[in-house]
Amino acid sequence: TPNVFLVAGSWDNNVRCWEVERTTGK
Repeated sequence: TPNVFLVAGSWDNNVRCWEVERTTGK
């Protein structure tokens, strides 16, 4: 089902944004 991939992609993007903010000291 495409919905599963959409949710997984959105979650992955959120994790990456959080990691970037954490590593850049935001």
